[in-house]
Amino acid sequence: MSSFIGIDLGTQSVKVVLYDETGHLLSLAQRDYPLLTPQIGFAEQEPEVWWQQTFSALQEVIHSVSNRNIKAISFSGQMHGLVMLDKDYKPVCPAIIWADQRSEKEVHFIREKLGSHLASIAGSDIATGFMGASLCWVKNHHPDLYHKIRWVMLPKDYLKIKLGLMPSSDVADAASTLLFDIKTRNWSEEIMKELDLKPSLFPPIYESAHIIGSVPPSIQKELDMTGDALVIAGAGDQHCAALGNGVINEGEVLITIGTGGQVFTPIQKPIVD
Repeated sequence: MSSFIGIDLGTQSVKVVLYDETGHLLSLAQRDYPLLTPQIGFAEQEPEVWWQQTFSALQEVIHSVSNRNIKAISFSGQMHGLVMLDKDYKPVCPAIIWADQRSEKEVHFIREKLGSHLASIAGSDIATGFMGASLCWVKNHHPDLYHKIRWVMLPKDYLKIKLGLMPSSDVADAASTLLFDIKTRNWSEEIMKELDLKPSLFPPIYESAHIIGSVPPSIQKELDMTGDALVIAGAGDQHCAALGNGVINEGEVLITIGTGGQVFTPIQKPIVD
């Protein structure tokens, strides 16, 4: 019987679960990591620490069972944040996560530049900690780092690269960046042009249930696993929490209280604000 792995990259820890084909939980592992606050208003984390802790948790759940045939792996994770990689997929600096507030001036600039047109494209207003504002801050304050960037990633998508996949993201998580067009379900080149951001930095986007590849044999060997090990695009943590709790119909509401708090309700078509 094959098993399935879910990875949730949270703000305070990563959780890895292993389920069998019937939906029975076989194993769960959790690893913590720190939130870095080098200055007032800054909130950062080290992508490589994410991976080290994820790898350790993966090893624990895989080694907890005798049958290590893994059919598929998918992801959820903290949303909005900014991971910047060079051409060799190495982080150029710590990740700027959703709780960061350094980009307040950039937020005001984006609102003045795009006004209500931003919401008509992206579906919502911009805020500090969102990828669009954080990337503008890096471009304005550290052009040397900005010019080293080859790929811009959301937090959980960095783990896919470490598992041997090419850069990618999904429609659900990408929509949290405010650089996404909710009508075309792809990156908004219009917003990027207005903000003088390079579209070539952003990875391909897939639907959340799309199979984007498989874990290569070399990584499978490191993890002591076998099987197809298909990798599914995944989604942001709030989308996955709603789906997991059965909140899929209009009139249903999910309230989550964690490191942050959210209220989530499905609607048939976007309401911009």
